[in-house]
Amino acid sequence: MDRITILGMGPVGASIGLALKRVGFKETEIVGTDFDRAKLKNAEDIRAVDWTSDDINAALDGSNLVVIDQSIRNLETLFREIGCSVKSGCVITDTGRIKAYASSLADEYLPDGIAYVGGRPLLRQSNLTMMDASASLFETVDYCVIPSESADKEAVLTVVSMVETIGANPFFIDAKEHDTFDSAVRDLPIILSNAFVTVISLSPSWREMSRLAAEEFSSCSYLSTYDPQDSSLSCLLNGESLRSWIDRIIAELCN
Repeated sequence: MDRITILGMGPVGASIGLALKRVGFKETEIVGTDFDRAKLKNAEDIRAVDWTSDDINAALDGSNLVVIDQSIRNLETLFREIGCSVKSGCVITDTGRIKAYASSLADEYLPDGIAYVGGRPLLRQSNLTMMDASASLFETVDYCVIPSESADKEAVLTVVSMVETIGANPFFIDAKEHDTFDSAVRDLPIILSNAFVTVISLSPSWREMSRLAAEEFSSCSYLSTYDPQDSSLSCLLNGESLRSWIDRIIAELCN
């Protein structure tokens, strides 16, 4: 029997499991694993996978396809562990945002015979919760497919097949190009939001000023509530292209 292991049972990972299970593969089991046992319990409750385990090695054992849905700060540890646990011929993909970094980790930690094909669903909604997990989450959504140099045609087809099975549209893009675009449309707004909140809140008049804050303030400040660790790491990893976008913003403000 084939095995697909989803490493990360957040709303995206759980939705991939639900979408795959909806198809009803007879000879493929869907396994879920996570560092967080509460997420595993949620995945079991909504029947997102066939079974779960908090033992990553056990979940990876015998897998043909591994889907990583984890925060940026966990990626290095996971690639190192995956490289020591999966069988030759296994295909590794992920759902995260920083593709050049993930690709470099794959090159460093995955042995010969293990292919990495980067992936990312371009969902319209951010900060999803488990209430948003759904088998239909990816329907008609563009899904980035970013083959690495280690990926042969068969490995790419494996990921494309998964993307199409869950209802998404494969969108081929280069890793560096993806990260440059993403730094502009995601990292830059987060930085601007944090800078805006910092400047306004440090004003000596903030207590009085805050009484006037309404929809406009909420719209501009919302992104500053994103996970600061992931946001900081993302900005650092995308630093070169992000600095270019910031320079353009400054130039525009000075015109």
